[in-house]
Amino acid sequence: DNVCAPGTTANGPKIGNDGQGQIYDGDDGNGGLCKLCKGDCSGDTEAEPYAGYAGALYCMDEENAGGDIAFVKHSTPVDYPTIKKANQGDLTSAGDLSNYVGICDSGCKKLYTPSGSFAMENGKRVYETCNTGKSASNAMVARKEFVDSTAYTALLAAMGLSSAQSAAINAGGQITSSEVANLIDEGQTGLWSDDTERLYKLANPKTGFKDFFTAYDSFEKIRVSDLTEGEEVKVCVPSTSDELVEACSAVMNAQYGGTYEGKDISFKCYKGNSDDNCMKRISEGTDHITTFGGDELFLSHELYGLEALVAESYDDRSTASYYGLAVVKKSMCEGESPAFTGFDKKLQGKKACHTGYRKTAGWVLPVGKMLQGEDPIMPTVTDPNGQVNTDAYSASQFFSRMCAPRTTSDGPSKGGSTYAPLCDLCQEATGVTDSCAGDQDENPYYDYTGAFRCMDEGAGDVAFVKHTTIDDYNGQFGTDKVKEDYRILCDNKCANWDEYLTDGTCITGESASKAVVATQAFKESLLGKAARASLSNFKAAAKEINGEEEFFWSASTSSIIDVADQEFKGDFFQAYSNFQAIRAADALDAGEIRVCISTGSADSCANALNNAYGGAANSVRFSCSLANSDAECLTNVESGQQDITVVGGNELFLANAEHGLVAYVAEVVDTQIDTASYYGVAVVKTQACAAGAAFNKETLQGLVACSTGYRKTAGWVLPVGKMLDKGIIDDSASSLDDQPDGVNQDAYLVGEFFGSVCAPDRGTSPTADGSRYGNLCTGCDDTTKCDGDDQYAGYTGALQCLIDGKAEVAFVKQSTFNAYLSELQGENPDERPDVNAGDKSKYKLLCDSGCKDWTDENAMLDECATGKSASNALVGRKSFVDTRAFPLLMSALGFKSLNALEVNLGDAIYPDLAESVKDEERVGFWSKDTATLTKLLSPETDEGFKDFFSAYGNFKAIRDSDLPSGSDTQVHVCVPFDDETLVSKCSEVMNAQYGGTIDGTDVSFKCYNGGSSEGCMKRIADGTDHLTIFGGDELFLSHELYGLEAYVAESTDGTSTASYYGVAVVKADKCGEGKAFTGFNKESLQGKKACHTGYRKTAGWVLPVGKMLQGEDPIMPTVTDPNGQVNTDAYSASQFFSRMCAPRTTSDGPSKGGSTYAPLCDLCQEATGVTDSCAGDQDENPYYDYTGAFRCMDEGAGDVAFVKHTTIDDYNGQFGTDKVKEDYRILCDNKCANWDEYLTDGTCITGESASKAVVATQAFKESLLGKAARASLSNFKAAAKEINGEEEFFWSASTSSIIDVADQEFKGDFFQAYSNFQAIRAADALDAGEIRVCISTGSADSCANALNNAYGGAANSVRFSCSLANSDAECLTNVESGQQDITVVGGNELFLANAEHGLVAYVAEVVDTQIDTASYYGVAVVKTQACAAGAAFNKETLQGLVACSTGYRKTSGWVLPVGKMLDDDDLMPQRADPDGDINGDAFSFAKFFRKGVCAPRVVADGPKKGGEKYDELCVACADDCSAEDSYAGYGGALKCMRDNGNSRVAFVKHTTADDEGLTEEEKSELRLLCADGCREWTADNAKSAVCSTGKSATNALVGRKDFDPTKKSNLLSAMGLGGTEMANVDTGMSAAEKNALVNEDETGFWSAETKRLKRLTATDAGFRDFFTAYAQFEAIRASEEFKDPEDSSNIEVRLSGLPEDVLAGKDSNVLSEKQKYNEWVGGFEDEMEKQLEQKCSCEVTVTVIEVTPVNRRRSLLATSADIKSRASGSSADNSKKVTDEINSSKSFSIGDKDYTASNAKASQAETPETPSTRVVEKTEGMHDGGVAGIAVGLFFAGVFATLIIWFIVHRSKGGRGLPDCVQQSQGSFQRMEEMKYNEYNNPTSQHAAPLNGNSGRV
Repeated sequence: DNVCAPGTTANGPKIGNDGQGQIYDGDDGNGGLCKLCKGDCSGDTEAEPYAGYAGALYCMDEENAGGDIAFVKHSTPVDYPTIKKANQGDLTSAGDLSNYVGICDSGCKKLYTPSGSFAMENGKRVYETCNTGKSASNAMVARKEFVDSTAYTALLAAMGLSSAQSAAINAGGQITSSEVANLIDEGQTGLWSDDTERLYKLANPKTGFKDFFTAYDSFEKIRVSDLTEGEEVKVCVPSTSDELVEACSAVMNAQYGGTYEGKDISFKCYKGNSDDNCMKRISEGTDHITTFGGDELFLSHELYGLEALVAESYDDRSTASYYGLAVVKKSMCEGESPAFTGFDKKLQGKKACHTGYRKTAGWVLPVGKMLQGEDPIMPTVTDPNGQVNTDAYSASQFFSRMCAPRTTSDGPSKGGSTYAPLCDLCQEATGVTDSCAGDQDENPYYDYTGAFRCMDEGAGDVAFVKHTTIDDYNGQFGTDKVKEDYRILCDNKCANWDEYLTDGTCITGESASKAVVATQAFKESLLGKAARASLSNFKAAAKEINGEEEFFWSASTSSIIDVADQEFKGDFFQAYSNFQAIRAADALDAGEIRVCISTGSADSCANALNNAYGGAANSVRFSCSLANSDAECLTNVESGQQDITVVGGNELFLANAEHGLVAYVAEVVDTQIDTASYYGVAVVKTQACAAGAAFNKETLQGLVACSTGYRKTAGWVLPVGKMLDKGIIDDSASSLDDQPDGVNQDAYLVGEFFGSVCAPDRGTSPTADGSRYGNLCTGCDDTTKCDGDDQYAGYTGALQCLIDGKAEVAFVKQSTFNAYLSELQGENPDERPDVNAGDKSKYKLLCDSGCKDWTDENAMLDECATGKSASNALVGRKSFVDTRAFPLLMSALGFKSLNALEVNLGDAIYPDLAESVKDEERVGFWSKDTATLTKLLSPETDEGFKDFFSAYGNFKAIRDSDLPSGSDTQVHVCVPFDDETLVSKCSEVMNAQYGGTIDGTDVSFKCYNGGSSEGCMKRIADGTDHLTIFGGDELFLSHELYGLEAYVAESTDGTSTASYYGVAVVKADKCGEGKAFTGFNKESLQGKKACHTGYRKTAGWVLPVGKMLQGEDPIMPTVTDPNGQVNTDAYSASQFFSRMCAPRTTSDGPSKGGSTYAPLCDLCQEATGVTDSCAGDQDENPYYDYTGAFRCMDEGAGDVAFVKHTTIDDYNGQFGTDKVKEDYRILCDNKCANWDEYLTDGTCITGESASKAVVATQAFKESLLGKAARASLSNFKAAAKEINGEEEFFWSASTSSIIDVADQEFKGDFFQAYSNFQAIRAADALDAGEIRVCISTGSADSCANALNNAYGGAANSVRFSCSLANSDAECLTNVESGQQDITVVGGNELFLANAEHGLVAYVAEVVDTQIDTASYYGVAVVKTQACAAGAAFNKETLQGLVACSTGYRKTSGWVLPVGKMLDDDDLMPQRADPDGDINGDAFSFAKFFRKGVCAPRVVADGPKKGGEKYDELCVACADDCSAEDSYAGYGGALKCMRDNGNSRVAFVKHTTADDEGLTEEEKSELRLLCADGCREWTADNAKSAVCSTGKSATNALVGRKDFDPTKKSNLLSAMGLGGTEMANVDTGMSAAEKNALVNEDETGFWSAETKRLKRLTATDAGFRDFFTAYAQFEAIRASEEFKDPEDSSNIEVRLSGLPEDVLAGKDSNVLSEKQKYNEWVGGFEDEMEKQLEQKCSCEVTVTVIEVTPVNRRRSLLATSADIKSRASGSSADNSKKVTDEINSSKSFSIGDKDYTASNAKASQAETPETPSTRVVEKTEGMHDGGVAGIAVGLFFAGVFATLIIWFIVHRSKGGRGLPDCVQQSQGSFQRMEEMKYNEYNNPTSQHAAPLNGNSGRV
């Protein structure tokens, strides 16, 4: 908005009324191009100081004015003093131009030195790489043909440029100075400009314009922007007829002019003279569009890059294409030895009838198909005389006789003349006058019908025509030929005519129909979009304009298809490769070789190669095409679009492995190595070579490694491939258990193998989503980026990584050291401090046998090389070796003899030309370091390739690592029909259309019989098959019941969306305020007459009825049929509307069993001609389907029609009417709206339904095979429509394109009507006692089958449906919300069912027939030896044991015992983690069991907040403390106790010994730890209150309290609990039914050990009577957020001065060390609590929160003045009270007085410095509540020491410090002098006293 771009041109920037350019000074608040200018914004520098080069620089530089950036030329700042005008001031930095920087693609750079010269970088001036573009100077131009004249030669000679490329303006002194002055006087002479010094002769003036004028594209973009901003669409007419041009303008403007996309447009036609000229005019921007078909359409894209906008459709198939067929008489395919067996080599020698030479269906499709492939049907044969095009000559040698009349501009003979063999068969026609004529009047066998006639009359054996030809023939000649009398040739059979629709092998190709073409720029411009919108409407008046059959639209056009969003070479022009095959044959003529490059420019490539290798002497010429990547070049060469390309590394491997190409010639880059290869090496520093280092697992594992980059050859593929191959890196399945999703296997393995890695992403990502993988970046310089710019990327970067000491091994190539030294040359040594590392002796090669010197000889040894990689090589197809062009190419490259192996480029061609072909950046061919070339032996074979590419195995190992272990590459397609013929045909079609190498994976397709839609859902969910296709209700159910995801989806209307919209339509006069309808609401709809497309059809029923049934206050109330005979959605609708027409039945409705329901068909009787008012067929029921429902409303039978958004257009198309949208309204939530408002207002649709889609599991979708299948299926192949006549499989009949939807949320963007379908299913659930079950394991199908088999059926009046959720928690939520009715849960989830979700239990499992209740009991078990000395379930016993739990928050192992202990403060006090990180139950348990705990497993919210592990619960575990730990679970906890001494307790359930198979003898060695002592482990004891830790409910069936009583009663009766409290689980069922029912893994319902079922009282009280451990679960739940209450007596303590051996156990995982620490600290806490409670008469909890060793105690002492000055308020008072209490002790003093130790025996020399003034200070990190301290004198071993004890009291809400009970105490601490701790090894100290029986002393 702030610009100064002064001046005008002839046509801009603004166009005045006179058509001339004017300045643009803005409008509507826009600043225009003048806002920043200083003067009048003209181009005159006198009036506008900011004009011109100097002005723009002055504008940028002027202080307090002007702009920020100037766009000028590179010399402007340097030239400024001499070019500036008087009104332009001096530069502010005139003395130092380095203050001005250029803005480059990579950032800012200095362009100038301070002195004003140009700055240099890498041998170039900086501006050469930092510029906005390079503009050509003035040049002399002329017509191309002038270059061939003698005048041109004479002119160059006169200028001194005959042999020289440049010359001085005076032509080498031939011109005098005065003549030069006149010559460059631009104002007078008008030729050279006045600053011209030299002239430069341009190379290749005919073709090299863009090489010279490198800013061509920039100018072109500016020019095109002018063209596309206008309002006139310019149509190019490929004719010389002025009459046609004039008629075209009149017709096109009348038919297509108007307002489209908000833009007023007109059409005008211009004469293009020819097809080629129109292509050129459009590509240059002179015109915008034209129409082309066939070869011209192909060439418009191939040569000029034009794109298709819209295309013709001829037979109402909604496709812009037609099919080519090979047709023979039926009899030719019959008999024992038929003449034809398919489209194969039996065609050879036959008589062929073609529509015409180079016509699409008659020539290009069949001949192109026959010429393609490794083993083509028709061999390519070139005319030895070079007079006939290769396709024509090849065909004439293949067929015995031919009729292929017509000539083109370039064939069949050169120059466009005839070729007699192609016309020979045409002579058999009756009435022929010219057998080569392309006219049926002269040649009856010409064109489609002529070729068919040629075959039909017996002149020929086969006719190559299109799919409509037989109908066209009957129409033209009035005959009645029938398709049954003919056969079409498929790849491996003869077939009926119409099989081309279902079998893609039965067509010669699918060619795009005629299309409107334009440039990509025009297509994307506003004008182009408007033109596209306009032209998408077919106007018959634009057919055959002025009698021209093929312009604008063809005569046979019936509709127009928008194809602008289709890939030209893909979905749109599927026969592109056939046309390319014909062109490839052309390319073999005259020795043309087509080169593909991925860098540089096509022109530079062609110029360099032709100059170096081309010309008459070599009989070869080169054309080049620029692709986007090497991968694209490989594809193009493989397909025959180009002949050769040069690639290296991974792309060279893929050339053969994936594209089947072979190498002809290889580069040699190192003359010392003297082979076309280089070697990878592993380099280490010399000092690392001690102790037997070698290239093996022992040496390499754990090292820090630097690679040149991920998947780079020497830095990754060679070493990693070798390590995988030798087993150094383990890639077995077990090593991949923890592989993260989306990370490539090789990346994961390397990241795990090495200690640290730097392997930057240099173009190939190690992850599926393209993100960095941190494990490959830890060793890089910038770990956050880890890309190709990293200091340690590339060969020299990886070596630098080793030199800098960041790596211990570097993977590089043998020549890297020399390259590193070369790179250092010219650099400032100060900037590279380690340049002295340039001593090669400091480094060694890591070889298989050890370390060796880094020499080329050693690098080439097999044991030292990580691999030998081929250098770049020239590759092509195997078949190219047999062409005439191949020996010409070899000869041109210098291999004059086919046995020659090597040639130096300098010997083969001039040195300057050698350098040009090695200019990789411009030419894109040989690499710049190429020294020589080597011709490979056996270039046409795979073996020859692998002999050359010796690292093939390394590359393959990396590639294979991308495939999952054990996977194959076959995609299993499930066919949802029980039709073996369809299955067989499906395999044939799908593999032919979609098999191949996709994204580097070889993919094949095979189909399997799924039997039904539900069968396919199940097969895919369980992994039997991979994918199928579903729509509507099946698509909904596939996700709802099985969690399948959408892959790709059909688009049926040419748009880019995979959906359609439902709308409710009424007549316009019925809608509005005060009228029958005001919107989609209850008042408007209830009682009306409704027209639906059909019962349970998507847009006509599911979307509107589903929408009306939803919500808190639904529009349509849900009403169930009192007789239970009608589905609820049908019955509800019949009660809501007054009359309805919703015909059709489904398998389950509208009445039960799939029968009709009369009220839904009542309104249909009003239709004229109806014979069956409930029929789902328009012949019997005119009001059926979309157009029928619309008709029902439109004819007045109904008031509202529920249809889709396209229905009015479909109606007009079907019935030939002209209904207009203006006469109707659609119903929105709160208004009536115009029809098209559905596009902008989401309330105006009944829903947006997903179209049919391919579905698969999420796992398959994310797999490599799944991604390849997705990429393949994204290409629409019409041959896969209606396979074997099945309308809806694979693609539907109406499909026009495919949309990738895999990244869309299924229930969101993709299937937006999901909730509508759910509403219909919810209504279903109310019918016939259906009970909806939620499960979290197993499968929905298995669940429903098992429950219905066991409990369902008419006898029980109940049926079951099941849904699979992600967890029990999700099931509880779903049941609570009403989405499902019941679920089975146990343990914590059972507790939460009632506590959080308000559910109650109906039925419980009984798992133990001895107990005979729906419960089990928790027990504490110890060894018999632990039961001495009165052991019992009490504090004293338990604290002396190690605790073994089944797992954190497991019922028997945690909730029951921990809940019981927490409930008794005397047993285990509740403690809160001071930092709030640990759940209260976990913290309390760990503090209580001082000898150690094993309580493995984490849950979503514990034991650490957020679901993390808590180490204190793991010290006694065996492994990783996870749920997989050896000590986890019932058996694991028992093992933890039994295997480890006598001082452990296991918390398990009462049946664990039996469940684990313990013998009676083994069981006798164990005892239950009970409240009154130890008892035998029996069921009776386990049940007793004194022995059980609690009684837990078993799993139970839970549901809502308001669950339908009838359904609940039926459910209980079905389970055998109708009149009894208890029943066997298998009551009334077979053994098989019972086994299925209790198969928890499959069914997800009753658990496997269930013996009986018990009916419960379904109330809250009944729940708690059953769930007797409720209080224990509640205690655990409450402990999660336990905090000290406000009147808490909790005191936190810090200790300084602990013995080192005690302190060592604090963070130790060694059980003995941890026990020592816990007992020491725990003993202190107990003793301090005891003393405080005795003194203060209140309960106090002491918690040690920090400990420090002896050597830190002095830093914690301070003067009394410190503490006094810091203490204030109540905190100071509290501190003083405690201090006073402590000071009353006669043993020591605190405060101003000295303290001494009573009975001190130490000598003065042994006593530390007198601490007379030292007291505790408040240190950083202490709580602010208050602080006090005591210093305790200790005597041990005759040495005095001090233990500093810190009391830190929590701040409470009242700001108090110590608890009230402590503050209020009046006495003194009588026993504080006894708190003298002794070391553990000196229990005889005079002050020692027992500490709770432990070895520590007080």
